[in-house]
Amino acid sequence: MSTYDNPIAAQVVRYIDESYGVTPECLWKDSDSAAIRHHADKKWFGIVMPGILWRKLGADRDGAIDVLNVKCDPVILPSLIDGAGLFPGYHMNKQHWLSIALDGSVPMEKIVWLIDSSYMMTLKRPKKSKKRE
Repeated sequence: MSTYDNPIAAQVVRYIDESYGVTPECLWKDSDSAAIRHHADKKWFGIVMPGILWRKLGADRDGAIDVLNVKCDPVILPSLIDGAGLFPGYHMNKQHWLSIALDGSVPMEKIVWLIDSSYMMTLKRPKKSKKRE
């Protein structure tokens, strides 16, 4: 299944484009996965990954699902994981990334909040200048 054939994935991609002017970018020739990166420094704040096996996410289900990985505050990440639609980040640092099943199990409002949080967490901050006294 192509990610953009998934109506929830298409809605997520549309939200990211409209909110941040970012289009997912395929980085690998043999994969439909697409990175979602800041314009300025190319730092990732998400990745859309189609066809991930439920079992690889830790779910006791057969078949595959499209997922969106987002960066997440490690303090709240454990409380978000529910084993139904939110999982530790697949193929990412599981202490800092969250996988969101794009199957309708997670409300769009929560997905949007997680995308916005990831965007802000990965936004390049200006360096503080050292004051001399």
